[in-house]
Amino acid sequence: MKFLFVILCTVVEACAANLSGVWTGTVEFRGPDGVQHKEPLFLSLKWDGTVLTGVSGPNARENGPIRNGQVRENQITFEQTSPSGATGSFRLKVEENGRITGFIVVGAPVNLTGAVDLKSDPKGSAEGAPAKSAVEIHPYDDVRGFLRMAPQKDPSGSDLSGFGDGLATLTFNQRTAWPAAGKMPKSPTPAELIELAMNPGLGIRELHRRGITGKGVAVAIIDQPLYRDNPEFAGKIVAYEDAGCKSESSMHGPAVASLLAGNRMGAAPGVKIYYVAAPSWLADAAYYAKALDWILAQNRKLPKAERIRVVSVSAAPSGKGSPFTKNGPMWDEAVARAEAEGIVVLDCSEEHGVIGSCWFRGQDRNVRGSCVPGFPGMPVRGGRDRVLAPTSSRTVAEEYQEGDFGYTYCGRGGLSWAIPYAAGVMALRWQLHPEMTAREAVDLLRRTADRVEGGMVIDPEKFVNAK
Repeated sequence: MKFLFVILCTVVEACAANLSGVWTGTVEFRGPDGVQHKEPLFLSLKWDGTVLTGVSGPNARENGPIRNGQVRENQITFEQTSPSGATGSFRLKVEENGRITGFIVVGAPVNLTGAVDLKSDPKGSAEGAPAKSAVEIHPYDDVRGFLRMAPQKDPSGSDLSGFGDGLATLTFNQRTAWPAAGKMPKSPTPAELIELAMNPGLGIRELHRRGITGKGVAVAIIDQPLYRDNPEFAGKIVAYEDAGCKSESSMHGPAVASLLAGNRMGAAPGVKIYYVAAPSWLADAAYYAKALDWILAQNRKLPKAERIRVVSVSAAPSGKGSPFTKNGPMWDEAVARAEAEGIVVLDCSEEHGVIGSCWFRGQDRNVRGSCVPGFPGMPVRGGRDRVLAPTSSRTVAEEYQEGDFGYTYCGRGGLSWAIPYAAGVMALRWQLHPEMTAREAVDLLRRTADRVEGGMVIDPEKFVNAK
C-alpha cells in the first residue's frame, strides 16, 4: 500500500549525539481494508544542534522534505504533508540500543496510525538509492519518475547503450532516474529531447517571431484540474471554474494548457484562457456539458471584441467509442448551443471531431512532410476527413504539487495533444482577423491543410496568411 508514502515518515539517533545521518526501517499499520501492512522507510536527517531538517520516504529516490522538526532530549517530532493535503505527524523516541521507534498519525483523507521501527544505516546515502536491478525497457514505455510514487518502470539499473533511437520513443520526465552515462545512448540526450520537443514545429515559432502569438484572443479549455502558477501559463488564465473535480492538479491539465499557451511549447502563448476543470475519470458527460455552459455564460458577459472563440476539449464525452458511459446527449446539446453562439468546440469525439493526429519524423520539424499521419509505431487508421495536428514527440508542462514545476517528454502522445495545438493555431489568425467566424475558421483550416498520403496536415503559416 504505497499510498501511505504520499505522506512518508522516519527519524534519528542518540539525542546527545549528532542526529545527522541516514536511517532505514519499516512502518507497520492497519489499512482501511483491515489488513496489516508493513512498508519500507527511509530518512536522511541533518541536526545542527538547533534545527532538524531532512527528507523522508520509502527510499532515497522517492522522498520529500520534513517540516517543523524538533528534538527534545530523546524525543523527535516532525511533520510531512502529502500532495493530497494529508499531514503525517511523527512522534519518535531514540532507544538505548540506538534504534528509533514510535508512531505516525496520518490525518484525512487517510486517517491511519502506524508503528515506526528504524535503525542507523551507515552505508546509506541521501544522494542515491542502492543499485537497482535491470528491467527490460521497450520502445514507447513510460519511465517517468515521481516525487512520492514508484515509477511504472525504473530504467536506472538497465543498460540502454544499445537502445539507440528507442530513447526518443519513451515517455519520461526530469525526475526519471537514468543509468550512468556509459549505459546510455550517446545522442540525443534526454535533456536534448525535452528541448527539441518543446518546438511546436510547422513554422509556428517563425510566426511567433513576427509577433503572431494569439495575443489578446480569448480561448477556453475543459480538462482536468491544474495549478495556475505554472511558469508556462501563469497569468494567462483569466477565469477558473471547478466543475466537480474536488482536486488540485493532474497530469493532463497542465499538459494541454502548456501545449496551447505555454511560453516555451505553446502554439499561441499570447492568448487569454477561460479554464474549467472537469472530472473525466467519472466518465459522466454531464460535467463537461456543465463546464461548456459555464463558458457560454462567461462569454455572454464579455464585449463582442473580447468573446471566446474556441474551446479545447481533449476528451470524447459522447459518441461511438467514447469512454464516457453517462449523459453523452447532454454534451451533444451543449456543443450545439456553443456553435449557435459562434464558438468552435474542438473535441476528440467521432461526431464533432475535426482534428486528428500526425507525428514528427526526424528532428527538423519545419520542413514539408516532417509531420506524418497517425501515431508513431502504429498503423494509420481513418482520419482522412480530419485536419491532422502534431501529437508526438511533444514536451508538456507538469506540476503535481504546487510549486514543483517540471517537464514531461512524450515519445508517443495521444490525440489529446493535437486538440490544444489546433485551437492555438486558430487563435493566431484570430489575432490578425478577428472578423473570422467559427465556420470560416474550420473551413479555412481544412482548405489550407497540406495534402499528404494518408490525410491532410495542418499548415499554420498558410492558415494565418490565407487571403
